[in-house]
Amino acid sequence: MVVSFLKGVETPTVESTNADFNTLGIQFRGYHDFGCDIAEYLAGVHSKGAN
Repeated sequence: MVVSFLKGVETPTVESTNADFNTLGIQFRGYHDFGCDIAEYLAGVHSKGAN
């Protein structure tokens, strides 16, 4: 397996902002840009175990 990250950023991105004028508080959002794929199918070994 290969894990790839968008623009090399390996940590989640968390953003915050003040809430709307009529609501007290802070708004947060977070996201993590990554993908997984099978790199080389010949790198794996299928074995039934010891005889």
